[in-house]
Amino acid sequence: MNHRDGFTRRALLALGAAVGSAPWILRAREASAIRAVAPAPLTVARGFDGAKTRAVVVGILQWQDPRFRGFPLEGRRDAVLVETLRRRGVPERNIAFLRDREATKGAIERSVAAALAATAADEMLLVYYAGHGARVDDGQAFFVPYDAASGRVQDGGWSMKALVDSVTAPTFRGRALLAADCCYSGALTREVEARTAGRPIATLTSSMASVVSTGNWTFTECLLAGLDGAGVCDATRDGRVTLEDLGRFTDAQMAFAEEQLATWTARNGWSPSWVLASARARACAREGEHIEGLYRGQWYRAQIEGERPGAVRVHYIGYTRDWDEWVGADRCRAFSPQTFQAGSQIDVEWNGSWYPATVLEQRRGIHHIHYDGYTDVWNEWVASRRCRARSASRAAAARPTDNSAQPRGGRRRR
Repeated sequence: MNHRDGFTRRALLALGAAVGSAPWILRAREASAIRAVAPAPLTVARGFDGAKTRAVVVGILQWQDPRFRGFPLEGRRDAVLVETLRRRGVPERNIAFLRDREATKGAIERSVAAALAATAADEMLLVYYAGHGARVDDGQAFFVPYDAASGRVQDGGWSMKALVDSVTAPTFRGRALLAADCCYSGALTREVEARTAGRPIATLTSSMASVVSTGNWTFTECLLAGLDGAGVCDATRDGRVTLEDLGRFTDAQMAFAEEQLATWTARNGWSPSWVLASARARACAREGEHIEGLYRGQWYRAQIEGERPGAVRVHYIGYTRDWDEWVGADRCRAFSPQTFQAGSQIDVEWNGSWYPATVLEQRRGIHHIHYDGYTDVWNEWVASRRCRARSASRAAAARPTDNSAQPRGGRRRR
């Protein structure tokens, strides 16, 4: 689709032998597939109560260590999240917003500790992070503060496990919602699901615990849409956006737009039907539907945003809104990603080469695979674009000869 001024994904940053590739970048100057947050005040639905909400919002796009790639500051969506919380009635004194050089490990931990101590039994604490995420060899995951050192994130990182420890400790009196837009952020959900005691706690994350995250703001846009009461988030069309609605919407949107799986959970008495916002009416009955649109002989992922007799208005995923257009039925088809069933023998692309693999499971066109001839430590979730059916001739040619090592090319990084 080279006629369009689409975005170019930036290469991911290798952080050193002990840390997984964990960059997080914004999509500069591009509107999301979700419509912009409306400036008008929202009707606060029963459930979310701004007056009884505290928030610690951490957004880091620049780092002290030059080995961490920094990203453009213009158009950052963490700032929009803070403004949305203000519109939703969260008092200014209840919001701690740490950006870039303000977000040192010490400053983050002090802000979270202060919010934990101040949160009353009938209040909610929202902790949100956007920035680099990293994972060390033992599987522990960390947020990367401004002053962290590359290669030593286990020393200078903000531990995801420690954050969950703090909100499940007996000293915390409220309920906590943890949201993260970074690589390996699903470790928050994994940690919460392992706990059987503590105060009500919920998570929303952009990726699974073992997977790097997209370089775009898609996850944060989903969170903003939920807080804004966007009609596309209301799966049951009952006029409410619940936590479960937002979790399912985010999972579907991330799979469609970014080909990765988001995670969410609600534990310790936090009901999935907890209401985040009153839902606005959809622009049309099909608003938000995922389809493919035909342009000059090629099919592209698109999302419906309007409808009129004989045509729908679409937004092409990954392209600016300058290219939104009305298309007729002859240029639309249902979105149907390539899928392989569990047990299928396929080839998977990594670092420009194809390796034989076995499908373990499939969700929304994204496959959990095991590389044939390698240990389970190399299992991963891969987008459909990295999968192809295996022929007998390719299987014979591609089979690895050294079963004790990892796939050729060294430790896998995207």
